[in-house]
Amino acid sequence: MTFEIFGHRGTNPYTDHSAEAHAAAMDWGADWAEFGIQMTSDGVLVVAHDTGTIPSTTYAKLMASSPGTMTLNQALDLVAAKEAETGREIKVSIEMKNPATHAAKGLDMPKALVDLLVARGITDDADISVSSFDIASTQRLANTLYPAAGISTSIDYVDYDFSNVNLANVAKWADTISVNTPYITADLVAKAHAAGLLVSAWTHTGTGEELQSLIDMGVDGVYSDNTRVAREYVDSAEGFNTVYGGTRTVMTSSMACRAATV
Repeated sequence: MTFEIFGHRGTNPYTDHSAEAHAAAMDWGADWAEFGIQMTSDGVLVVAHDTGTIPSTTYAKLMASSPGTMTLNQALDLVAAKEAETGREIKVSIEMKNPATHAAKGLDMPKALVDLLVARGITDDADISVSSFDIASTQRLANTLYPAAGISTSIDYVDYDFSNVNLANVAKWADTISVNTPYITADLVAKAHAAGLLVSAWTHTGTGEELQSLIDMGVDGVYSDNTRVAREYVDSAEGFNTVYGGTRTVMTSSMACRAATV
């Protein structure tokens, strides 16, 4: 079994969705870079968690107020650079944030995302996954936008509780489900796998040992706020030897300075 780590908004202790946070997550061996996306009023897809006024703000004004905000194109370029640096394949998880809120402003986020993927030549890449809490938007991708554009990248159904969800029906349009950790059971994981769905958990914020119950239940991956903690535990538990990125000096829990190739 391979238990994969998603760098959730990057990794601590850096600012969520900053280039530094995502670079550090990939340096510490994240299998997946996870980007939440919003859309500015003039149609630029940007990486940000909170929607706020972004759908009513031009890209120029957003950059003036939040100059560290990456565009999705810049984020994908960062992943490509880290792949070249480490020689590792780094997958990309893209969460569409509040597509309905954007649609109310006349902004078609799913279509803009499809256009960007096509422009970058990302049409049949299993290492790209797109998700949203807005099931109508992900189903639109699967049933309409992707077929029309010739795209076959992975689609993830993300929600809290799947106990009353017909997983066989979900498997008709999605490849994976992402479940809030308190609602994950071994039975749910087994049923999802039987339906052909992979299962990821969100969100890990604590110790590496807290991941063991997820591994024992057969979960396929976890969104983690601390990639270093998750990576070191998973590598030790599964006997992996992950190739890391640039050299960093970090402070361990014992407050001893340690140089690590990450």
